[in-house]
Amino acid sequence: MVYDQRRAYRQLRDRKCVTCWSDKLTTVNSPCDLWSTVDHLIGRGRRACDGLSADDLSTLFAEKVERIRSTTSDSTPRRFVLRRVTFTEFASLSSHDVAAAIARLPDNSNAADPIALPVLEVVSDVLTPFLTHLFNRSLSISCVPASFKDSFVTPSLKKSGLDEASPSCYRLIARTCRSFPRRCNV
Repeated sequence: MVYDQRRAYRQLRDRKCVTCWSDKLTTVNSPCDLWSTVDHLIGRGRRACDGLSADDLSTLFAEKVERIRSTTSDSTPRRFVLRRVTFTEFASLSSHDVAAAIARLPDNSNAADPIALPVLEVVSDVLTPFLTHLFNRSLSISCVPASFKDSFVTPSLKKSGLDEASPSCYRLIARTCRSFPRRCNV
């Protein structure tokens, strides 16, 4: 039942996409207009925060952190005990686990992903044995590559209608590499 509904939805979506793009191709005035539409759809071009610099946003959030620290400075500091952790509870991943996890990834990519999802899906049969070994090795030595911990920060307007020139009207969205965490969550 659910699969039939999902299939019907995908078929409807595909038909609407074909109709939409066919209409765009027949009504477009110039190739420049068509490329402008494509750029808009994939998020290139003018962004809401074009008037702000990274320094403006950095200053805003540094001030916000400082305000929080100053209001909590008289509280009792937390004590953390550092322990060497090993991942002995994790079962080894199989090639099938990794291939299934790749197949379950959502249909979008972000700049932190080392390989775009459409490319990964095409070459997954070649990369799966290597990725399986890499992930199992990372789990066994309790270490992941530093690049998996990096993120790309994208400012997003909190609500439409807010002042686009004010850094305080933005929420920062951190996009991390999905390679290891998602694939280990099988």
